[in-house]
Amino acid sequence: MKDTMRLIKNNYVQNMSLNEIASRVGVSRFHLNRIFKERTGYTPRIYLERIRVKKAKELLLTTVFNSTEIGYQTGYQSVSSFYNAFKRNTGFSPSQFRAFHSGNTVNQELD
Repeated sequence: MKDTMRLIKNNYVQNMSLNEIASRVGVSRFHLNRIFKERTGYTPRIYLERIRVKKAKELLLTTVFNSTEIGYQTGYQSVSSFYNAFKRNTGFSPSQFRAFHSGNTVNQELD
């Protein structure tokens, strides 16, 4: 499972499908989905989303890039996909998050 997690984490910007991930770790996509969720509590897709959102939070707090740029830099294929995933995971839009946390350090927020 650590290999799969590492693969997802190291390639979060790429648009890898569940089939591609499963193929690269040598199991079926159904087996990967089931085992991954059993061991981590998340599906591979949710794990990928959480990694992307964590990186987006870091970029929002440490750069001046706008939300669109950050969405693309973290692997989202559209602004709406980024916005929806970010809001689902944080309760904030990217701009609300940046404004609300503008005085905090990244380490405080991401811990």
